[in-house]
Amino acid sequence: TPSDDFPAPPQELSSDSGSLEAFRRETPSFRFTGFQVEKCRPDDVKAVLAVLQKMEKMPWDDVFKLKGFDYKKIEARGKTLNRLGNRLPTDAMLHSIRVNDKARLFGYRVGSVFYVLHYDPNHELT
Repeated sequence: TPSDDFPAPPQELSSDSGSLEAFRRETPSFRFTGFQVEKCRPDDVKAVLAVLQKMEKMPWDDVFKLKGFDYKKIEARGKTLNRLGNRLPTDAMLHSIRVNDKARLFGYRVGSVFYVLHYDPNHELT
């Protein structure tokens, strides 16, 4: 059954008959619509890509369990919501991914696709 640690994908947008078990076996893919890469330093881009390359080699189930990614839902309010502006769809749940000790990526997921919206190099949003 779905839980906060293992959220269910939208049924109409997940593949393989929409089952939660099938979703957990899928590997992540990433979209950067709304991501402002021009605000990132080259070293930041390298760090982000290294994490995403690791993630895309494992199923979502492992991503959820691996403490190194610290993948979790985030309450989109206050300065977090202000920083994201209208890039976060009103019906989307915000999630974060740990890039390193301080840096986080923020975005939302539709099925197995994670939409990257914001890079926070100093972990200031949450």
